[in-house]
Amino acid sequence: MVDDWSGMMPDSKTWVWLSMAVLLAACGHPGEPAYPPGPDVQFHLGTFEARSGYRLAELPSGVHAIHLDPNIVVGTRDIAYVRDGGCLDGACSVDFRFSPEGGKRMLRVSEAAIGRQMAIVVDGKVVSVADISGPIRDGLRLSTTSEEESQALIRQIAVVPQHVD
Repeated sequence: MVDDWSGMMPDSKTWVWLSMAVLLAACGHPGEPAYPPGPDVQFHLGTFEARSGYRLAELPSGVHAIHLDPNIVVGTRDIAYVRDGGCLDGACSVDFRFSPEGGKRMLRVSEAAIGRQMAIVVDGKVVSVADISGPIRDGLRLSTTSEEESQALIRQIAVVPQHVD
């Protein structure tokens, strides 16, 4: 007897949704705590060339500066949580998850800004800059150089409870 699976195979649209669900599940580390963002976390588009209306901001290294678009792409109310993305083969990361509205706004802006920079600004200071390599939807993974850098960035961006020993 041969089973006929043709009626049970998902269509291409279903495969796409299943693949996306697997990718999103793989992005986070469910065991890692998720923290709410601090009161003044913002994402801005940036450029290294001067543009009218953009303000000059120093990068965390202090060596270079970036010109920031005054418009906030997403802010604290648009970020659901921040979490340590872990390290794999020496590459570490911090994960951001956006609210539904923040995700829509980030998608719209990032699609039009591929190849540009996105700056994360906390309390008026740039804490990190990343290149936009593709559309950003519900969240993003920001690469860091070490677990220590990831933890320091999380402490700058998120409301992390202080441990009492």
